[in-house]
Amino acid sequence: MTFLVSALLVAIAGVIIALVARVDPGYVLVGYHGWTAETTLAVFLVAALIAFMLLYFLLRFLVNTVRLPGGVRRWRLQRRQGRARRRLAAGLIALAEGHWDKAEERLLKHIDDSDFPALNYLAAARAAQKLGAYNRADDYLRRAQRLQPSSELAIALTHAELQLANNQVDQALETLTHLRYLAPKHPYVLKLLMQLYYVLQDWERLLDLLPELHKRKVAEFEELEKMEQTAYIELMAAAARRKDLQQLQQVWQRVSKDLKGREPVLREYVRDLVICGDYEQADLMVFQTLRKKWNESLVYLYGFICADPQIQLARAESWLDQHKQDPTLLLTVGRLSLRASLWGKARSYLEASLALDPKPETYKELGDLLDHLGEKHSAMECYRQGLSMVAATPIKPAATPAKVIAAQVMEAQPLLSTVAE
Repeated sequence: MTFLVSALLVAIAGVIIALVARVDPGYVLVGYHGWTAETTLAVFLVAALIAFMLLYFLLRFLVNTVRLPGGVRRWRLQRRQGRARRRLAAGLIALAEGHWDKAEERLLKHIDDSDFPALNYLAAARAAQKLGAYNRADDYLRRAQRLQPSSELAIALTHAELQLANNQVDQALETLTHLRYLAPKHPYVLKLLMQLYYVLQDWERLLDLLPELHKRKVAEFEELEKMEQTAYIELMAAAARRKDLQQLQQVWQRVSKDLKGREPVLREYVRDLVICGDYEQADLMVFQTLRKKWNESLVYLYGFICADPQIQLARAESWLDQHKQDPTLLLTVGRLSLRASLWGKARSYLEASLALDPKPETYKELGDLLDHLGEKHSAMECYRQGLSMVAATPIKPAATPAKVIAAQVMEAQPLLSTVAE
């Protein structure tokens, strides 16, 4: 291309000289040490131009000859780098397609010629992890770290992701703790920590992290709110399992006013108060809540609160004025009647509850009452109906004493409660 341009310029110059020479050819005389040469100006200019062009191309040829080895090296390097880029692209495609073995092989081939070998090692670590070669994956990450110390954050994030995927929760916690030290406001670091705390059920740390999660908008508001709710419920349940009333109340004091009004949180608190034996506070919580809004789950729990049965029964019966067709309320009133030793009332309320919504636990309560009243056959039928519902298959009548069946029902009580809930 350069030669053609030069030839065109020479031709144009020749034409210009020829046009000028037609008007006045000029005269040139050159002398040196007694030697002289004379010619027209046009011929001299053409000869000078030709000599200049020959000298230019000669010098260029000599320079290119000297530079040839370096040019060959650069060409070979560019060729190797192009091949390495193609291998990286092929490896990433194989990784996306789920061909882990092919991906690892292609990512490592020609890695020495890669523009960014740390990227090859990061992707190869993911492929090795998918193949179950966890030690190999760790080795690739260490190599990436050595090659690209400035990419510590990206490499450590990849390491944490692989550790989480491999269920190496302790190692992942250590890695993410270090990452938070490096980048305390990094959204993805915070999100991985959030997920890890949830998996570890480390509710205290999760709650400590929540303000930063909200501030950085790491997840949707509803998701973070649900996590906060779960954390408080689990902390209260843990205190109840230890029957630690003081700890339970301390956790409740930390709950925000908005969350305290949520049914799952309130229900858990009342349930845990009952477990810890603080019936007075549980009774007050249910009473105050139901005055503002009807809540069936709290009505159900009210039947397990061992306060003054006469006062509780009177209060529960007053609720029947507006909720007479509520089977849960009828079951609760039946239980309170049993606690008050009002057998007739208890029987009518339990039978009314069963008529609206048959449940295994209601059959169990009625069976206990009938057994207490000496109606063995009817009690056995109630137990049979309750067990039939739990097993989800009909149970044939058998000549089993009522007391034995009652014992079987009592053994199944945790399952019955679960089904009822």
